Amino acid sequence: MSVNTIYNYNVEEIFVIEYLNTSYIMLLNAILENIEVLNKISENKEITDVVFDSRKVKSGSLFVATRGTAVDGHNFIDCAVANGAVAVMCEYLPEKLADGVAYVKVADSAEALPLIIFTIVRQKTLLL
Repeated sequence: MSVNTIYNYNVEEIFVIEYLNTSYIMLLNAILENIEVLNKISENKEITDVVFDSRKVKSGSLFVATRGTAVDGHNFIDCAVANGAVAVMCEYLPEKLADGVAYVKVADSAEALPLIIFTIVRQKTLLL
């Protein structure tokens, strides 16, 4: 599966249905291996899932704040952290950073999301 193929699907559906129904934990640094990181404020966190909807965040999540046509996910970073996100990927850092949460700044989080999925899928495939 290529990154271009991932763009043609509902990203969240692929991730939840095919890849996160098993207990698989990946380190944040490994997830970021194909991402151009502009700034990283973190320690290496264990990530259990990746979500871009703050309402679906649970303990261990990497929340990817994306800008939509109607809603900007950056407005929900605090909510995601309150729901248990251990890491946040965003285009601009919030004014107040939560203790114990990793923050990763990228140029375009919507472009980074399929790269993250591609990396996780590839790593899981190597374990088979």
